[in-house]
Amino acid sequence: MATMIIVVYLPKKDIAMRIWDDNHPKAGMMLEKRNMIIEAAGKVFLDSGYAESSMNRIADEAGVSIKTVYRHFENKDDLFVAVIKVACIAFSDEDEDLNVEPTWFKEAPFKALSIAGLAYIRHVVDKNHVALFRVINRDSHKFPELGKKYHQEVVSPRNQRLLSYLSKWKDECNWAIIDAEMAANSFAALLRGQIFEDILLGFQSPSDKELVNHVNKTVSLMLQLLESGKF
Repeated sequence: MATMIIVVYLPKKDIAMRIWDDNHPKAGMMLEKRNMIIEAAGKVFLDSGYAESSMNRIADEAGVSIKTVYRHFENKDDLFVAVIKVACIAFSDEDEDLNVEPTWFKEAPFKALSIAGLAYIRHVVDKNHVALFRVINRDSHKFPELGKKYHQEVVSPRNQRLLSYLSKWKDECNWAIIDAEMAANSFAALLRGQIFEDILLGFQSPSDKELVNHVNKTVSLMLQLLESGKF
């Protein structure tokens, strides 16, 4: 029988670990409240920014007590990370589990990078991700940890996926890769291109067909760079 682990934060930052079966009523209630808090936090962060948001306001938005919020999240940073994770999961595919090799790893480079690239750019241009990025950009000078958390939760996992793929295929494709991390960052930068900047400036988002065409061109360019040993 599957179990659910609920971490409850207590005074002085002690942690109590509670374990229930999935079908235990308490587990369902705790998960429901946690999701309510995360949803409320997302609304508050997007509405007021990180700096002006408070745990008390988030509790009010969620319709729970401040004590309940702190049972689930140690502090505002912890809650912000949860919001970032949920925003990412909303655009994940069946292979989101980072411990499982994605199905596109078995595909040849053009198809594999096209699949990965399209998933990435669709996430990038989503209005909720753009709004969240604006929050981070607006307040990161006051709270440098925001940028670090965004990189840790969003950028780094994506890069690790691509790094693993490049490592798996470089011998078969005769890619002379010296700096794989630079290759991963370059692919992301090429995918974003002018698109993300235009969206941040308020221009209309491209259609899905336009995104597909953009990704195909980007993948073709990326493969040329890999084959020419530019990384």
